[in-house]
Amino acid sequence: MGDDEYIRSVTPPRRVKPGVRDAVLVHHEIKEYSGCGNRRELIFRFKLCEDPSNGVMLDGFCSLPKTGKAALARSKLARWYSVLVGFTGARRDRVSVRQFYGVQFRLLVETVKKNQLRRPLPAEAEYEVVREILGVVGRVGKTSS
Repeated sequence: MGDDEYIRSVTPPRRVKPGVRDAVLVHHEIKEYSGCGNRRELIFRFKLCEDPSNGVMLDGFCSLPKTGKAALARSKLARWYSVLVGFTGARRDRVSVRQFYGVQFRLLVETVKKNQLRRPLPAEAEYEVVREILGVVGRVGKTSS
């Protein structure tokens, strides 16, 4: 092969039109960022479940409080959880991410057009994210992957 270095290209995500979509939660993870502020973030991965975007995965991001601290009532996580609690009737004083599984949500999907420095992204680099959970459609059974 010689001295050439090959970098595996990343397949660009499938694009969807912004708007209201139905989806289910298929994965979540907590990311911790060291450095300025030691941020923590909860990343939800939703799978869209309506045509023509059926199967497309989109992420939703919620800032987390520092370990041992309570989430603020006006935080995105508290808003999303209050929508879920309105449907399930679960306790309001403890948030469990497991309660988000097995539920079909109505989501607001938006296109990200600026980076974290608020500079415009080139059109090729734009992508969609889940901005808000608007409501609950209903419970879903276990599906095989």
